[in-house]
Amino acid sequence: MMVKVGSWGEHPIQLHRFFAWDEVTVKEDAPYLISADNCFCSETRTLGMVDVTEEECQAHPEYMSDAGKMYWDLTMDKKLTFNVGYGASEPLRDAEPLRCSGIVRA
Repeated sequence: MMVKVGSWGEHPIQLHRFFAWDEVTVKEDAPYLISADNCFCSETRTLGMVDVTEEECQAHPEYMSDAGKMYWDLTMDKKLTFNVGYGASEPLRDAEPLRCSGIVRA
């Protein structure tokens, strides 16, 4: 899992932190929540810390991250819910009607 944080403005920054999937906890039913180490996200709150050193950036250019540190603790108050409707219901997900197979690329 990748945690991506950043800021715009006069000194923009983009930080990436990676976790192996066995370090991640996902609650599979509602309400949604996912966490890894000190990073957490739910329907109503997100908090965490990303700290990427200059040495890590140079040793791992594949991280595509700037060096820096960011902490956050934000509360979300959604005015509109995102509901993709019947197409994302459990029976249709289980049936995998949109699963791609046999794709050949030239």
